Amino acid sequence: MSGVGGLIGGSAGSGLRGTGDPISLISLRRFARPRLQRMRVVPVAAGQPPAEHRFAEFPAPFASNTMAQVIALYKKPADPAAFDAYYYGTHVPLAKKISGLRSYRVSAGPVGTPAGEAPLHLVALLEFDSMAAIQAALTSPAGVAAAGDLANFAQAGVEMLMFDTKAI
Repeated sequence: MSGVGGLIGGSAGSGLRGTGDPISLISLRRFARPRLQRMRVVPVAAGQPPAEHRFAEFPAPFASNTMAQVIALYKKPADPAAFDAYYYGTHVPLAKKISGLRSYRVSAGPVGTPAGEAPLHLVALLEFDSMAAIQAALTSPAGVAAAGDLANFAQAGVEMLMFDTKAI
């Protein structure tokens, strides 16, 4: 056997086709094992686990399994485009100034139910550390300003729900 043919499997028990067969070369390239890269070893001080094994210390809201949420259910307005322009341009910047606000998310696209379309235009989810944090936030100057702003764009109505949550 010569050259590549000897490498590809000129021996009877190799399982590959004959010497120099183009299909054998393609098969070998396609299924050949990639080269292993060398791993870099990082020295670690005695008694210290490697960095990837150290536990991160999370801020207080992530240390427990409980949070509190405010859900705002905005009914369908007469002019959805005007509602969206005011909501995202004015109300959201006001609401984001509320102290203790950990997360602010809104629905994307139509709001539905298992039975079909819901009479809602938008759902907003605001997350806080606790119910006490929600109460403090709503009575703060930024919370009072955001609550007072509702009358400027939510004429169709808004329903607010507040509750504690826990991971299960």
